[in-house]
Amino acid sequence: TQIYVGDEAEPTSSNLTLFRGGVVYDFLATPTQIVVFKPSPSGGGRFILLDPSRQLRSEIRTEAIEGFLTELQAWAASQEDPLLQFAAHPEFREHFEPSRGSLRLDSDWMQYDLLTTAARDQETMAAYREFSDWYGRLNSVTHVGSTPPFPRLAVNAALCRHARLPQRVELVIPARRPFRTKDLVMRAEHQISWRLSRQDQQRIDEVDRQLIQYSKVPYEEFRQSD
Repeated sequence: TQIYVGDEAEPTSSNLTLFRGGVVYDFLATPTQIVVFKPSPSGGGRFILLDPSRQLRSEIRTEAIEGFLTELQAWAASQEDPLLQFAAHPEFREHFEPSRGSLRLDSDWMQYDLLTTAARDQETMAAYREFSDWYGRLNSVTHVGSTPPFPRLAVNAALCRHARLPQRVELVIPARRPFRTKDLVMRAEHQISWRLSRQDQQRIDEVDRQLIQYSKVPYEEFRQSD
């Protein structure tokens, strides 16, 4: 996945997400960081964050994320910025064109335009949605000040209803003075492969070794020394 802001030709971030044996491995290129999601059979699970440069790991359980999001949602709903109010309880107008694979979720405050492809099967769709939902929630914890994740959760729900996976996602947040003086445009480009390459398998095997070798620290310490 590559993320672009505005008309920039170079991505602002790039990451690789791999699924194996029910576990999800996400590799962020810059700064180098690895996130492992181990779901629980009863729902939720835990994230393990790895920093190869410092050989440290930390853990965040989904229960802690849920507690933070409850507070975040209440805070966003109480703000003067109508974008934050909307993000607390988003309601979109939805339009899906199966022949083109295009999906639009529109509102006065933000708009998502997606190009999608059919999910291979229901199991693939469920695994993608579970990780994507929790990863979006995790980002609200690790990236303080970012837009609350609830609009993206609504996008994921729409994708699941139509059994689609995203290939391209464009988000437009219109300018609203005095809160934003210009439009914010972001685009994510996804390349989907149904098989793990030999290099992918080696990456995962290396991470499994790092999970054992790296020193575990509380998240506050992991973040402060980042």
